[in-house]
Amino acid sequence: MVFLTKKGLIKFEQELDHLINQKRSEISVQIRAAREMGDLSENAAYQVAKEEQKEVEDRIAELKELIKQAELIEDQKNTQEIVQIGSQVKLLRIDSGTIQQFMIVGPEETNPGQGRISYLSPIGQALLDHRVNDKISPNIKLNIEYKILAIK
Repeated sequence: MVFLTKKGLIKFEQELDHLINQKRSEISVQIRAAREMGDLSENAAYQVAKEEQKEVEDRIAELKELIKQAELIEDQKNTQEIVQIGSQVKLLRIDSGTIQQFMIVGPEETNPGQGRISYLSPIGQALLDHRVNDKISPNIKLNIEYKILAIK
């Protein structure tokens, strides 16, 4: 099972569509042009195009499997009482007094710069199943403690 937001699923479906309907034909044109140059054993353009074709086909297979296994986070029974996948959490970092916000997502959509952390990350794991006012200490080298201020 792969946990995705609706937005994430759409992004992966669009990427798959692009690879199947555009990128494949672009690579076919490159391969055809490279074949017309003659001897394939020493044809760098042909080798590069074949390698790119393999990468695209691998990514297509990966995306098809990811989409097939997708479980939409929005379809989960989200509650504002307990942190779970799909929750947006507001935290107070106790040592510095800074406030941070994170959305708990699957690893495929992780983007710490946008506040999207994986439920498999140390902070994500520490947050799961906790409530507002709970204190958590992620299993990381730094000894940091957070207090959960809000769950959406």
